[in-house]
Amino acid sequence: MVDDPGMNGEIDTSSLPPEHIKPSFGIPEDKIKPKAVSATGKKPEVFVILVMSSTGEFEMPLLNQALLGVGLKMTDQQIFSLKDNMGNDFIRVANMLEPGTFPTEELDKYSTPGVAMILELPTSVRAPKAMHELIMMARKVSQRLNGRLYNMERQLVKESDLQSMRDAALDYESEPLA
Repeated sequence: MVDDPGMNGEIDTSSLPPEHIKPSFGIPEDKIKPKAVSATGKKPEVFVILVMSSTGEFEMPLLNQALLGVGLKMTDQQIFSLKDNMGNDFIRVANMLEPGTFPTEELDKYSTPGVAMILELPTSVRAPKAMHELIMMARKVSQRLNGRLYNMERQLVKESDLQSMRDAALDYESEPLA
């Protein structure tokens, strides 16, 4: 039997600096990609759908209920977000009124003309799934509040615009194998 730990397949970690003890799950450090880089090398892009009231303004208690009803949670920054399984925000919702935050008390005193639903790709969730979540969430909130979907130029969003967003999300997927 060999007493040298290096000879029996085990590593003596007492002589290694702490950064070498972290698990790499079999992926060499120089091969680990940061989460903001897509497999295709496509640059980050922000997609926004505005959900605006078609009758004036959304009453804050109803808006709050609609946002919570589609799975969003209020964050410490007083915006809403949807988190992935690891707890990372991947869809954010901001108030259209400056500074973009939502009140947390006395909701019945507040209203807003709409909200901005924001997705930055790439994200921790596969891009097509994240885009689908954004679009479905915007539709549900809009339907629950009798609102309409607009782009950043405040033009009504058409089905073809939503399809273009879905197609753009596909560009963040890995290249198909030949």
